[in-house]
Amino acid sequence: MIYILNMKLGVYQFNPERLNLDANLRKISNAVLSHPQLDIVVFPELATSGYLFKSKNELMDVAVEVPGSPVFERLVSLAGDTDALLVVGLPEKKGDCVYNSAVAFFPDGTFMTYRKLHLFDREKWYFTPGDIGLTTFTFRDAKVGIMICFDWIFPEMARSIALLGVELLLHPANLVLPWGQRAMQIRAIENRIFTATANRIGKESVSGVSLTFTGRSQIVSPDGKVIVSADESSEMVIFADIDTSIARDKKITKNNDIFEDRRPEFYKL
Repeated sequence: MIYILNMKLGVYQFNPERLNLDANLRKISNAVLSHPQLDIVVFPELATSGYLFKSKNELMDVAVEVPGSPVFERLVSLAGDTDALLVVGLPEKKGDCVYNSAVAFFPDGTFMTYRKLHLFDREKWYFTPGDIGLTTFTFRDAKVGIMICFDWIFPEMARSIALLGVELLLHPANLVLPWGQRAMQIRAIENRIFTATANRIGKESVSGVSLTFTGRSQIVSPDGKVIVSADESSEMVIFADIDTSIARDKKITKNNDIFEDRRPEFYKL
């Protein structure tokens, strides 16, 4: 088997403008076009819309039909034009429901969708919980999985994805709690996989609610090392060359394999 030893993986950290689809799509496009060397680019949770909403109706106005909408078609074209896999967080409209989703846009025009399973705080007021389970796929010989933001606090989420053979876990996020970045280092260690968190920056205030997003987007190796990270407040693309085949080795010592040594018959869930 031939492995891609140098997957060029990028993360775009930025401050989406609330309810401004065109401005956010311009930023997304500029980030990708200015880094043509990247194989994969990951964007934050709800990167097209911003995070806080006054009402379900306001959210519906910026929600995206997948497929079949102008926003969707622009992102399909961008992936094709740049020959890159783009993973973009967006509000996905399906009938009367809106899902907090991340869509993987492939260079050949195809796509896959993940709908967030674990909704955080006020998200429960407006979004429908994910209903299509885990999303994994192969891209250029790398086995890839997706989860969104608050999914990080459930270790069984990352473990379930890793048990499916995933080597690279992509994590669009709008982190506000202080532990998410550190937790993703642990998810990398305990599953021996690469993780890439694309967090946003800035502050949003709506109807008396104000949130400050923590930035510090990062790419982490299977031994928990932060390969590259952003700061707390700058818009930037960070990137790294990664060898995804490293994540196929699950040994901690020559006598310990983290998957083969599991004793699931004794785990009470």
